[in-house]
Amino acid sequence: GYLRFNMKTMSTHPIRFGVKSSAAGEFWLSLIEGGEQFGLIRDGQWHEVAIPLARFANVDFNTIGQIFMFAGDPPAATVQFSIDNVRWTTSVAKPTPENGNFGIFTETPSNKTAGEFGLGVDGEFYIWENTLIDRPISPFEGSSSISLGSAPGPLWFGAAFTPNIKYDLTAFRYPDSKLRVAMKTTSPVKFQIGMKSGGINDIGQTWIDFVSGADPYGFARDGQWHVLEIPMSDFPEVDLSDVSQLFELLGVDGPISDIEIDDIALINGGAAQNNDTPIPGDMDCSGAITTADIPLFAEALLDPAGYDLAHPSCLSEQADMDASGAPDGEDIQQFVETLIGA
Repeated sequence: GYLRFNMKTMSTHPIRFGVKSSAAGEFWLSLIEGGEQFGLIRDGQWHEVAIPLARFANVDFNTIGQIFMFAGDPPAATVQFSIDNVRWTTSVAKPTPENGNFGIFTETPSNKTAGEFGLGVDGEFYIWENTLIDRPISPFEGSSSISLGSAPGPLWFGAAFTPNIKYDLTAFRYPDSKLRVAMKTTSPVKFQIGMKSGGINDIGQTWIDFVSGADPYGFARDGQWHVLEIPMSDFPEVDLSDVSQLFELLGVDGPISDIEIDDIALINGGAAQNNDTPIPGDMDCSGAITTADIPLFAEALLDPAGYDLAHPSCLSEQADMDASGAPDGEDIQQFVETLIGA
């Protein structure tokens, strides 16, 4: 969905808009002259501003306490603006690529047979808090790549491909499904690659560490391109039915001199999960089996009747892995194998 409102101003002063929840936290998004405006033109005329709700991170949309907030730092001169017609609009169907390869950032046709993420259309590549700056590119394929280095000052860095609407990537839950990325660096600084679902900090988030001397997936810090194929099973905390960050890059152990990425895609996708059909083992009915289902599965085995009273919208029958008619100890092995992708 979107937060939409009409606004008029001639001021170039930065203005922040926020949403707050009681169970998680709040998030502020700044409209800065020369940066993202989400439809605002600062010409003194009315314009509609449309901010994707997916941009409000760390907000639990089930416990909203403040539906619209705005603020600004003390201005050097008088700031005048008008706001009207504030509303939230309903979500549209999630993009659901399936039966092929889904391009996140690639120019190779074979890597986007199931469609692609359109920069500037479906979302953006956001650099977090201006921690990274552009460097000269030397693409792995095609005519473009993303080449970055740390901006002066910050001791951390981060960026992500962020869609306007969360994606259903359940088509990439299969054993052969992988995140493919070409990457190179000469820096010894530790960094992480990640993927995230949902909007609450640290929930639905998986990070994979890249440490000099112990880099995974055959990566080497020799300034040459290396193609990594990361099994999607290595992102166990991510709910693939609700992906909010398609590809993340993070470092918290100092600045990085250079890192370049290209040809990013999800490969070997099959049919997407039909969330209307119950998934055995999906104890919270999220559309995917994750570690969050483990305590619920145990609870359903120990006391099915009590479980059904406590969880009327997602019953203990979800724990009946072998379709025997009731959850029991015979279901444990299949649940574990399904969880780990065996």
